[in-house]
Amino acid sequence: MMLVELNKLPAWIPIIVITREFVVSGYRLIAVENGGKVIAASIWGKLKTVTQMIAIILAFCDVNKFGEIFSGKLTGGAFVLNLLATSIMLISVIATIFSGWDYLKDGKELLNTKDK
Repeated sequence: MMLVELNKLPAWIPIIVITREFVVSGYRLIAVENGGKVIAASIWGKLKTVTQMIAIILAFCDVNKFGEIFSGKLTGGAFVLNLLATSIMLISVIATIFSGWDYLKDGKELLNTKDK
């Protein structure tokens, strides 16, 4: 959220991440309430976490805005850093989406309201 406020990141990225976090937390809460089932993190969730941490660190180190590489104004080290930050952030968002989908797909039986 701070990166959005600093105008270094578009708002749609944290919206996707926060939405996924609420959905996954809700599914985990329902799983625990419906029998104590613990839902382990998938490979997508682990990839999301690692790439998200790297992307945030790179975004704080990068003085340019997300995707500034496409403007054609960056050269040298600034170009490379922005390319890395933008690429890892996009990989993180893709992993976030796939991770959320994986939880939704695997957790649909948790929403079954039939008496158990």
